[in-house]
Amino acid sequence: MYNNIDSTSTIKRLLNENASSIYSTPQQQHHHQTLRIKLHGRYHELPCHTSLTKKYVLGKLLGSGGYGFVLSAADRLTRQRCAVKFIYKHKIPVTGWVYDPSTTANTTRSSSSSMLVDGMTTSGCIIPTEIYLLQNVHHQNIIQLLDVYQDDSFYYLVMEAHGADWSSSPQCDKSNSTIQTPVTVTPGGGGQDLFECLEQQGHFSESRARHIFTQVLDAVLYLKEKGFYHRDIKDENILIDCDFNIKLIDFGSVFSIKTCKRQQWLSHFHGTLSFASPEILKGQVYQPEPAEVWSLGVLLYTLLYGQVPFSSPLQAIHGHHHTTGIRSSKQCTQLLASIFRKNPKHRPTLEQLQDHPWITMHEP
Repeated sequence: MYNNIDSTSTIKRLLNENASSIYSTPQQQHHHQTLRIKLHGRYHELPCHTSLTKKYVLGKLLGSGGYGFVLSAADRLTRQRCAVKFIYKHKIPVTGWVYDPSTTANTTRSSSSSMLVDGMTTSGCIIPTEIYLLQNVHHQNIIQLLDVYQDDSFYYLVMEAHGADWSSSPQCDKSNSTIQTPVTVTPGGGGQDLFECLEQQGHFSESRARHIFTQVLDAVLYLKEKGFYHRDIKDENILIDCDFNIKLIDFGSVFSIKTCKRQQWLSHFHGTLSFASPEILKGQVYQPEPAEVWSLGVLLYTLLYGQVPFSSPLQAIHGHHHTTGIRSSKQCTQLLASIFRKNPKHRPTLEQLQDHPWITMHEP
């Protein structure tokens, strides 16, 4: 059982309550080193938790966004590749927290003893929804959380590495599962996501698009079973390796079904405009599942044709997607047509997508 926090005053109260218990020992508090990194064209000197850097070597910048940035990394002992997501605490929205009464100071650590979260009390704690989700889901197509650190400035989410470096070479190096030499912090992109893969590949055959899409759909259905909608499905939030196996990432916009006691109508948009449904673009209240299905349709179209289906919000609102010179099967075009229905009530559910003949088709 857990609850969304919908009051700023409640967040502040819980974060300040028993503040001395946030870390297991006083020696762990306020130990930092400075990290110099280039973000948005400028160099920044940012604090970095020394417990993190003692265990992990930090590498190049993989990506950045409104709420933080991601660096490549490696475990100093095992040399295993990983990634560290830095989340600015002050940028987490009010709707991005959950209060988990089942989590206490004795249950908020990983086996490595570094799984630390904010606001611990004797009866539970308040934590970012993204951390709560990653601690409680286990699926082959969802990125795995390894460690969590935190200080006054950041949450540091250490996650497994996945994906080929599509931006640097057309060749896939399948041996790149561990780091053989020390890495240093350098600017530059990683290119391990589906966006970079599509930049190189152009577009996919129906067979390969189906292989990728069904993995994403499996992950989204699993999240629904666990009580969540991702709300930011797009190619940049999907890591992909040389065998075209994927892992879904970035759960900062996730919506919790279980915490919504009323009918699931939302008013705030979390996501990317080019993947947003007409009802969202028109500023209407919306339900998360039809909007999620629309985003999946945009993703499928992008896999098949190498471009997003709509050039502008107005075009998406009218539901007229681009026509391309790439031919598709009748079942495939029918599936896309059903997803891109302007009325969200007429779109298929996630379960109906899973049962669609194009999805269940067996390759010869």
